[in-house]
Amino acid sequence: MKIKTKPSLILFCVCVVFSFIVLIKHNPEFPALKPAAVISDENTKYYYENGEMYKVTFPIDVNLASQKELEQVPGLTAAQAAEIIKWRTTFGKFKKIENLARLDNITREQAESWREYLYC
Repeated sequence: MKIKTKPSLILFCVCVVFSFIVLIKHNPEFPALKPAAVISDENTKYYYENGEMYKVTFPIDVNLASQKELEQVPGLTAAQAAEIIKWRTTFGKFKKIENLARLDNITREQAESWREYLYC
């Protein structure tokens, strides 16, 4: 029994497969390349950057942490992380976690809630 296929269907399938290969090759952040689940606990978080997986173990030093590491702290936004880095670059190291509340977009309550994730 011979199965007849239309050339347009074959061309369509080839195009779909080719597009998928190009997407994966040029986009390392493509979800299909990430593991389905990552085992972690309350002291460890994982994040992706440039197609690589990184691990952050809390607490982290607020004076040494990168932008991405700071963003892993629960409740700490990207804007707040950028402000922390800008402040420490301009004025020097933080002496106490409470000093984070000096920044415009960080409240005293937020600084206190990050105490278990950050240290100076």
